[in-house]
Amino acid sequence: MTDRQIALVTGATSGIGWAVALELARRGWQVVGVGRAQDRLAALAEALDGAGPGLGHVTQAADVSKPGDMDRIAALMCEIGQVDLLIASAVYGRESADSLPPRTHDLSLAEWQKSIDVNLHGVVLADHAVLPLMREAGFGDIVHIGSSITPHGMKGQALAPAYCATKFALAALGREMARELEDEGIVVRTIFPGTVETPLIEGTALAGPFGGTIAQGMLVLSLGPPLARRIYTVAGFEQSLNYGFDRVRFVRPVPVESRIRVSPTVVAVDESDAGVRVT
Repeated sequence: MTDRQIALVTGATSGIGWAVALELARRGWQVVGVGRAQDRLAALAEALDGAGPGLGHVTQAADVSKPGDMDRIAALMCEIGQVDLLIASAVYGRESADSLPPRTHDLSLAEWQKSIDVNLHGVVLADHAVLPLMREAGFGDIVHIGSSITPHGMKGQALAPAYCATKFALAALGREMARELEDEGIVVRTIFPGTVETPLIEGTALAGPFGGTIAQGMLVLSLGPPLARRIYTVAGFEQSLNYGFDRVRFVRPVPVESRIRVSPTVVAVDESDAGVRVT
């Protein structure tokens, strides 16, 4: 056991894993970064040494979906003799370069299986790589990187069936593990980030629902009250909206905080004893 804190980060060669690994290094952690791309591992090693020099960072090539690869990582962590934190960030999103992922009926079994192997099995294999050391030490932190499409955020998203299914399962896994391990001093958390600019979604409509963002979609759908007040004096307002992303479709990616011009149309105004209904 050393005085230094040691973190294992999977998916460390890209996206959230890369950013977290570098931030940990800046804060004085020794980082063991795991990824598949050899060229990116070399870049990661250089970046880690620049962010936190002299800390003994390690980079290892491994595919989290392959038990043999993760057995090697487990052996490496045992050789180091300590692990205080796991960031399970490796993820698989899509095979093609199309801007939209496949619909469920177009999703190949191979792509479905790969999503499960990386996004779910890969997390469990990473957990297995650190749990023996954490249980022996009587403490540790495990962080699973989920997604805002899980029950703690949105309720799933069309055109991402495999990704959604694995991230929903990851949320359940984290809750179960947290209950199992809390008495052993091990904390398990699942993080549910929103849209993050990473290679996973770069150049695709997943950068925001159909090119927009959740916030922009809510902006568009919340125009009922000001629209009605231009027509009637409104004492109270009750609004019912179909919040399906097929109702909010941007033709191209829209940057956050952009101004969006909307031209609503009043189809009908119905008056009754209960009030006024504007459609």
